[in-house]
Amino acid sequence: MRVADFGVGGGAYVIATAKKVGDTGKVYAIDVQKELVSKVKKMAQDEGLENVETLWGDIEEVGGAKLSDGAVDSYFIQCVVSG
Repeated sequence: MRVADFGVGGGAYVIATAKKVGDTGKVYAIDVQKELVSKVKKMAQDEGLENVETLWGDIEEVGGAKLSDGAVDSYFIQCVVSG
């Protein structure tokens, strides 16, 4: 299963989902804040998770998530706030 997390925040959902989908799955962790993307990437590495791909992107822009149509089976958006 391929899952996208739009607006990764602290990364807890990314890590939990990556463990759930296992080695055959993939989690795309997408955020507009580069420091959060870097943090989640380090968290995944520290956990030994090789199925997490971090992406910097603005999900409010068309194509901003940098994922093609049909790239994921499921997604979630939790507490994404627009100003």
